[in-house]
Amino acid sequence: MSLATPTNKKKHGWRDLFASFLFAKVPPPLNDKPSIVVREQYIVDIHTHVSMKMNIWGKKFWNSHRPVHGDGFLSMLGMQVDFHRLRCGHVGVMIVPHDIPVGAMRRQFKYLSDVIRFLNRFFNKMEHEDFSNFTQINKIINLFEEQIYITNRKLGSETFVIARSYEDLMDARSKGKIVFVHAIEGSHALGRNLPPEAPYIPRIKRKGHQPIYWGMAKKEDYERGRKFDRYLDNLVSLKHRGVCMLTLAYLFPNELSDCVEGIAEYPKVHSFRYDWKYDPLDAKKNVGLSLLGKAIVWKMLDLGMIIDLMHSTDAARRQVYELHDEWIAKHPGEYRPLTFSHGGSRALHEKYHQKTGVTKYSHHKYYGASSEDILAIERSGGVIGIIIERWWLTGVDIRLPEFEGWELTGIDCVIETIFDINEQTEKKDFSCISIGTDFDGFTDTPPDLYLYEQMRNLLEKMRAKLTEEQITKIFSGNALRMLELGWKTM
Repeated sequence: MSLATPTNKKKHGWRDLFASFLFAKVPPPLNDKPSIVVREQYIVDIHTHVSMKMNIWGKKFWNSHRPVHGDGFLSMLGMQVDFHRLRCGHVGVMIVPHDIPVGAMRRQFKYLSDVIRFLNRFFNKMEHEDFSNFTQINKIINLFEEQIYITNRKLGSETFVIARSYEDLMDARSKGKIVFVHAIEGSHALGRNLPPEAPYIPRIKRKGHQPIYWGMAKKEDYERGRKFDRYLDNLVSLKHRGVCMLTLAYLFPNELSDCVEGIAEYPKVHSFRYDWKYDPLDAKKNVGLSLLGKAIVWKMLDLGMIIDLMHSTDAARRQVYELHDEWIAKHPGEYRPLTFSHGGSRALHEKYHQKTGVTKYSHHKYYGASSEDILAIERSGGVIGIIIERWWLTGVDIRLPEFEGWELTGIDCVIETIFDINEQTEKKDFSCISIGTDFDGFTDTPPDLYLYEQMRNLLEKMRAKLTEEQITKIFSGNALRMLELGWKTM
């Protein structure tokens, strides 16, 4: 059946359905030649939420959608990444972070809390906040894999491949296929309240994040992997499914660590009415890793899973760097790249604070990578994926009255971030920069860069300032190197 034509809506009686089941034929083998030609200068997108709207809204990957820019109601209902959007050929590999909507939303978002609770009774999309979180994340992965399988069947060719290893990825790319790789955003997917630790306090008061219960085990216990067996077993299971990356923190605290600002100021204040602020100078908010968090980090280093530091606090980031250095010292010659999969530069935020004279939203800058973070990522062999959202790149949002007249294009923000991050590196050779669009992640995407088709415009502007070799590094080379070094086969 052609993807360009509508499906047949004719209804069949139960006899027809039963007969079709009994006499079903084996589907013909897929043509090995892909239906989409990927361009030579293609992108490896290290953070794009292809499965999110499949899960929440029931979207179908093979259907055509009408995405719009911004973070309004229409953009939330639209879908930026589907078969039709990928026909442009600008994307060759996508790391897909599967996530479960965080249960704390039911309590933290003042006016939307009742709506979220009401809808969840019917659709059951929020996390259960117990052991079955792990079941939920596996169902989302199953849903995604099924839709990719069906799309290939509709095309009659194996155009899309889900890679289970770096070797699978490169083999598929050598045949011209578009590759998906599994990732997880938010360690709450591993489960909550798994005995014997019971570290999680699910009812977080609206006034702010409450400290996480840390008294779970002694230091020697996490070093030996004791007391956290169920969490670690779930991590290993995801690794076997082909998950290459895990984002430790997310929008609200979990068993591993607390988090920084993860919701842009305008929707945070006007839509969600969420009044918490991150402050790295406040020890109660700049919480580091729990003992479970340290155990998970150490296990990921052992397994060869890439650690994503997005959403993590400054304290947690520093602890990850220390554990990473300790692990490398015990395994000379090995590499374990770290990443910020979808962020920007903290220094660029500070530059725009000076340009605009607006500093009241400075608590959002901690979402981005500091100079210390950039150097640590560079030394590890990892990358910083640049998000396609002006707020998280510059801290400027013209919807806020303080920024009236400060219109910025998305393409210019991305290019400015590329050079800003590069200036903070040791080698200054653009070797730790990548693209992490966060498409379909409910972000405020700019009008000039909210579709993969528009990447050609970004490419043209980059060619005016960068060499083809540098562009290849940023678009694909750096990310592929990170996957080669950090995503190990068990």
